Amino acid sequence: MVVVDVYMMFPLLIMMFVVVANGITLDQARYLVSHNHSTGIYLFGDSTVDTGNNNVILPTPIKSDFPPYGVNYYDGKPTGRFCDGRLATDILADSFGFSKVIPAYYDCSPASEQLKYEANTVSFAFAGSGLNSFTDFEVQVPHLSTQLHNFENYKQTLAAIKGNESADEIIKKAICMISTCANDFVENYFNPLSPQHLALTLDEFEDTLVASMHHTIIGLRKIGCRRVVVYGCSCLGCLPIVKSLSGNTTGPCVEKFNQAAISTNSKLIKDFAKLERSYNVKIAFVDIFDPFSDMIYNPHKYGFKESSRGCCGKGTVEFALLCKNKPICSNPREYVFFDAVHPSEEAYKVLAATSLASFEYEFFF
Repeated sequence: MVVVDVYMMFPLLIMMFVVVANGITLDQARYLVSHNHSTGIYLFGDSTVDTGNNNVILPTPIKSDFPPYGVNYYDGKPTGRFCDGRLATDILADSFGFSKVIPAYYDCSPASEQLKYEANTVSFAFAGSGLNSFTDFEVQVPHLSTQLHNFENYKQTLAAIKGNESADEIIKKAICMISTCANDFVENYFNPLSPQHLALTLDEFEDTLVASMHHTIIGLRKIGCRRVVVYGCSCLGCLPIVKSLSGNTTGPCVEKFNQAAISTNSKLIKDFAKLERSYNVKIAFVDIFDPFSDMIYNPHKYGFKESSRGCCGKGTVEFALLCKNKPICSNPREYVFFDAVHPSEEAYKVLAATSLASFEYEFFF
């Protein structure tokens, strides 16, 4: 059993004050939240923000509700998070004072139901999903449109509990976070057998992702969300599984994946400016490419000892079912990656800290 106390959070808090020189400080964020400028956090996207929804999606092999996942979670048990502990968004919700963890929409336990409708923190995400609909089809998970539909249903329940006016105000002042991109390239486009790979140029495929993100944000706005945080594409070419499948296990990152991520991020940022003007929505873009790259190339700077492979199994291709009941490294906190795709909780702490640099004071008004 893992015991977490305030002293374990101290290094994270120090890091947050160091990182947010160009954004708001942690104290400012808590002040804005406590003065009712923000009411909750809602998550949409893939395994980086799925806190357990895939546990009930029976056909998909993309699951993590078994050991060794969750080994550093509060009770040391798997929750459906693709991590040894909490995700970056759990850590942010805790730091903002909403809740220590964000429950999955499909988790109907009494504790989760309480968090959903009192702390207003919910994950609607599905691990394995992407912006391109074929990405979801390949691994048999629902598309982002289903996540938006579930969000609408959640708002109806919230209105039944608290009234229509209160529900509207809660959604209006909440932070809607979207984190998805990796699967579109790793599962889909760069798979030589993918119909998308055969039918579209890389530039055309990137445009489909931007269009899907565009419509998703409009969908969130129609439901009532006015503050949207989008996590950009990470350095996908540095994922252990991408390097391994490219025959490059111990070599440098795979450049074509990284260039695709950089190009997509650039297109997204340009489109966000149009969305903000046209739909009265505030969008904060979180660059995780640079901080994650820095962790991988300079692991000792952050206290890590290993950044080229995951902690689970051999750390080269193991994730989801391939990681099930596999032996793990002696100390996951020394690894950037927990499995061959996903960051460890320690790496997520760094990413949570860097997220604040993307929040400007005006975002909360």
